[in-house]
Amino acid sequence: MKKKKTSTAMDNGLYITGWCIIGTLLLLVLFIKATNIQLSKYLFPCVLHSLTGLYCPGCGGTRAVAFLLHGDFLHSLVYHPFVPYAFVLCAWFMISQTIERLSKDSIANRDAVL
Repeated sequence: MKKKKTSTAMDNGLYITGWCIIGTLLLLVLFIKATNIQLSKYLFPCVLHSLTGLYCPGCGGTRAVAFLLHGDFLHSLVYHPFVPYAFVLCAWFMISQTIERLSKDSIANRDAVL
């Protein structure tokens, strides 16, 4: 029984954190679209790429996120396979938790009637 409480508390924390991250990213995208700011001007260059000419996993992750945000799942997978995988897992968690939370009362009421 104690394990269920810990799992529920962790799910609640992850769910709230997920919505905070989604909200922050949406606000950032709206701000960037409204102001036409080029973020690449404000980012630091990659030290590994500057020294060797090779892309580090972080650079690949950044490009993979950019491709994923543009809807190009295949290129995202090529640049960094973990990014689309993590996106699918996070989306699955958020959707399943939202459905569970929205239908919790209706499922409880249906069980009480039966």
